[in-house]
Amino acid sequence: AGRVTGRIPRTATLRPTVVPLEWERMGDPPARRPVRELGNGPTDLALLASALDRAARSVEATPVAPLSSPATSAGNPS
Repeated sequence: AGRVTGRIPRTATLRPTVVPLEWERMGDPPARRPVRELGNGPTDLALLASALDRAARSVEATPVAPLSSPATSAGNPS
């Protein structure tokens, strides 16, 4: 058994990898990313957000109002 891991690649040379599945370690928190990866280029979330934005623009979707913070939506104006 194995697990496929990976992030959205920043370049064509980065690919998802397959690692052995260690059943005794199931449930452990995910390993931290190496420091060199932090802050280098966009994050997965930023890539997802930009892809969603491009997709919405390509179909001329109606813009939606941004989400409000929990404090303002709960009736506690800031």
